[in-house]
Amino acid sequence: MQRRNIQACYIILQLLLFSHLTAQVLFPINYTDESELKKTAYIDKSGKIVIEPQYGIGSRFSEGLAKVKDIDKYCYINQNGARVIPKLFDDARDFSEGLAAVRVGKNWRTGWKWGYIDKEGKYKIKLQFHEAGKFSEGLARIENDYKWGFIDKKGKIAIEPQFWYAHDFSDGMALIKQKSEGSFGFINKNGKVIVKPDFDWAEDFSEGVAAVCRGKKYGYIDKNGKVIIKLDFAKAHSFSEGLAAVREKDWHTGKDGYIDKKGKIVIEPQFDYAGPFCQGLARINIGGRDNIGLITGGKWGYIDKSGKIIIEPQFDWVDDFSDDVAQVKIGDTLCYIDKTGKIIYQKKEENK
Repeated sequence: MQRRNIQACYIILQLLLFSHLTAQVLFPINYTDESELKKTAYIDKSGKIVIEPQYGIGSRFSEGLAKVKDIDKYCYINQNGARVIPKLFDDARDFSEGLAAVRVGKNWRTGWKWGYIDKEGKYKIKLQFHEAGKFSEGLARIENDYKWGFIDKKGKIAIEPQFWYAHDFSDGMALIKQKSEGSFGFINKNGKVIVKPDFDWAEDFSEGVAAVCRGKKYGYIDKNGKVIIKLDFAKAHSFSEGLAAVREKDWHTGKDGYIDKKGKIVIEPQFDYAGPFCQGLARINIGGRDNIGLITGGKWGYIDKSGKIIIEPQFDWVDDFSDDVAQVKIGDTLCYIDKTGKIIYQKKEENK
């Protein structure tokens, strides 16, 4: 009996240790070493360096692995910093739904090819595509001969390559464009056109609706293509956490605010840029200028869903919150902050 109790305690301890390791969230920090090579270290939420800068430029961890560039090839590391998939690839994407798109070949003219590997580095879908995206809702977009289609996780063609442009599936729908001079529409997972190409611009479906544009006027449609919020805005973005950022009046001189799913203004237009809500906070800019999507000048901060400023506009650049942490810049100093605005890590960027 005592031996069984000891074994049970050991198993519980192992499970607790495993859950701690898998729950660890790490964030990339870029360095330049003495030989001018760019390398990436990783910090935890306290700002402590967990993985020393030993590989080239790396991405954030996705599904427990991060892609890093080791001299001239890409490989994948785990959260202990150990290389678990060898450096075999000329390009690579993050893991999504258990698979990652990887490329072999450096020049598209001489026939580079994309395929998909699992977390052991084994090819699950052989190298065969000219371009390849991540898996989303069980399907991944691929391109051959300048036509985009979709495959399933076995590599079988699920939707024949036929589109001039296609984006990832979101909310069961994928944004497509049938020809370069054509309009945007949406298909379902059977490849059927559900929303006919009738828009000059559109964003992915999110929370059951999609932002669309026709003739420089923006609004929202449902999954049947029905306009549910009139195309009356100068700019509109996807819904996130129940709210969407919109701009009234003119694209260049108007202000951004937020609407609800009924199209009602719930946060008055007052910002020079407003981003999506992520973990209850949205990044906003005051004093900047929108140059067709590129915001220059001004200062960035964060608001909550009531429109209250939670973190004062003080940064020169910010990103959305993820895992309760956001990346920001003050001048040429890169920082990570928590949701109170407290800096948990900062590092001056080297000259590029």
